[in-house]
Formats: sequence, C-alpha cells, structure tokens
Amino acid sequence: MTHNYVLELTPRDPLVARDGRPFGVGQGNRMRSGDWLLPSVVAGSLRTLLGKQLGGSFDSEMVDALKATAVSGPFPMIEGKLFLPCPVDAVIKDDKGLTTLLSVRPINADAIAAVCDLPGNLLPALLPESEADDFKPSKRPAFWSVDRMADWLADHTGLAHSSEPFSGCGNEYLIVLPQEERTHVKITPESGAASDGELFSTCALDFSRTVGDGVIRMALRVQPHGMFDAETNKLNALHPCGGERRLLHWKVADQPEWSLPVTLKTAFENADREGHRRVRLVLATPGLFVDKDNQQGWKPGWLHQTDQEFVGCPPGSTVKLKLVSAVVDRWRPISGWSLEKGKVGPKPVRRMVPAGATYFLEAIGEGSVAQLANDLWLQSVCDNEQDQRDGFGLALWGLWNHHPKGKA
Repeated sequence: MTHNYVLELTPRDPLVARDGRPFGVGQGNRMRSGDWLLPSVVAGSLRTLLGKQLGGSFDSEMVDALKATAVSGPFPMIEGKLFLPCPVDAVIKDDKGLTTLLSVRPINADAIAAVCDLPGNLLPALLPESEADDFKPSKRPAFWSVDRMADWLADHTGLAHSSEPFSGCGNEYLIVLPQEERTHVKITPESGAASDGELFSTCALDFSRTVGDGVIRMALRVQPHGMFDAETNKLNALHPCGGERRLLHWKVADQPEWSLPVTLKTAFENADREGHRRVRLVLATPGLFVDKDNQQGWKPGWLHQTDQEFVGCPPGSTVKLKLVSAVVDRWRPISGWSLEKGKVGPKPVRRMVPAGATYFLEAIGEGSVAQLANDLWLQSVCDNEQDQRDGFGLALWGLWNHHPKGKA
C-alpha cells in the first residue's frame, strides 16, 4: 500500500537556492540565488537522506527506488497553512494608494478574429476594457495562502476581487523572502591563510523572519517507494539541502490540507451542473515540458496540435482539453551536477516554465471538470515521468470566462 506523508522542513541556516548563472573558478565570484528552492533540489536532498538511513550503499537497486520516491513541493508553510505561488493572470494596479486586483482573460474570439494570427488559433489574454489607461503593474506578492488562491481560482469572472491589501506580508500573502549575502575568502590549503584578492560571495534565502506569531517553514509531500516507507514515517533528522550544505531539519508533520479546497470543489460541481467547461491550469511549481519530438517548450507536450488547435488529456485524466490562451513568464534555465554512478558530470541545461504560469483551457467532449480538478489538484502535468516524481509541474485548477472586450 502506498502512503503519502507531509514533511515539515525547518531551515537552520539561510538556504542557497542557486540560479543558472555560472559560479566557480574562472566563471564568476558571485553566487546568485533564485527566489525559491527548486523541487528537484529538495527531492535530491531527501533521497540522499533516506538512502543514508538504509545503509548508504546507493547501488543501482537503491538508486532506482530512490528515484521512484515522488515529492510534491516544497511550499511555504506558516502555522500549518500552505502558501502557493502567485498566478500570473493576476495584475495589481496601485493608483494613488488605491490597490486594485485585475484579472487577465482571453478576449472573445469574434472581437479579434481578423487581427490575431497566434499559432493553434490561440487568443490573446487581455485586461478588462474598463482599464483603458496605461499603468505600470505593481509587484505581486510572491505567495498566496491556499484559501486566498481557492477564492481567486473559483471566480470565473475575474471581477470579484477589486480591492486587496498587498503591503508587506500577513495571513493571506507572503512577499519574496529576503536574501542574505555573505562574503568569503579563499584559504590556501598549505598555510591555512587567506589568499590575496581571492574573494567570493554567496547569496541565500533568509527564513529567520516571523509572520505574526509563526515562522516560515516548508512543507513537502512525499510518496516513498515501498522500501523507504518506514524510514519516511519516522523521519526526524538534520540534513543539508541546496548549495554550501546548509542545514534543514526534516520531520513528519501533521498533514496540512493538500486536497481540493471546499470553495473550489463547490464551484466545479456547480460548473458541471451548468455546463461551464472553461478551466484554468496554474503551475504551482515550475514546469518541464517536452513534445513528441523531445523538444522543450512553453506548453505541455500532451497538448498536441491537430486541426489548428492544441488538444490533449493531462496525465492521470481522460478529460480532453483544448488550449485557448496562456500567460507565461520567460523561461528559466535549470541544470546541475549528477553524482549518480556512471553518470557523473554536468546535467544538460533545460528550459523551465516558471511557477504561476496560467493556461486557459476548455473541456471538450465527455468528462466532468469537477472530477478533473479533484483528481489532479497539486498533481504533476509534466510529460516526463521522472519530472513528475521530482515535483515539477504541480497543477492548480480553476474556472474562467472571457472578458467581452479587453486591452492588451
């Protein structure tokens, strides 16, 4: 029987979440940090910890079992409440201190049929026509609470959230974690003294800030391979994670709510009754996608182009979806260094779709959208099975409708 566990990860040090820029001898003396840890970084650290607890042989059998251990996350957690990455279809307008939350939605096809030539008959995603004046969007909170995210995804009009407090962080929103920069010096092995002019710096995510009465931890859901089930169930250990071997405390936690929130469940059930077939897919973790020709891209490979449309079924579902539009930030590089026996060396650079990317889809044919959302909530929609196990491409599901008209 397969069990799911939720681990509570408590950083004991600022965590280094390196981005893809070179760092090392002859490559640069400043280590840069991303805004959050990649799923594969935490997955690799956990698998190493579990392997050590079972003797640390790391033979081919153990490595295969460790790679079969699936993770979901990590996500920020404050006092047992999950926080999820901000969706990019949300735009914040700050006009003289009045904050307005706007939604980006595909415009009605009839309004732009003569001027749009996007591939696959895709539609542009626009702001409401009422926002006629140009403005510079304000910075979005990096993470939203799961309750706040459920409210946003359940609102198919995109008009129900007009005024929101976004300053700082609080019960519903979390801004980007501060980064701590440290300057180091190279030590000469022979003398133990500092080398002249050999300075370098590292940058790390600082988890020391408190929010209200709680501290920021991380939550990670784990589905261990059978031989590691007992070890995961009793996990309570310190183990490094990320660059510079900074320490995390790993332990099994009381399970926070990982299933489809009640607000969204009700909204999807109503959508089924009313025949509403338009669904939103928001990436809660970065996505890695490949098509049938093993080409990396901005859209899931299971959306195949047929008859000038992108159509397909997501992994784990038989509901056929048609891509209508998408709002996706620029791709980010991901690489690393493999320590697996026989494969030691640099990993190839891959193109990663950032978390928060939003895909506007329409269910066609048979199938319940409520069942789709319930089955695939926080499940991976990546094309490659190992990417799914590594925690990439976790999906949040919501509803949407067209803005009758819009502004790019």
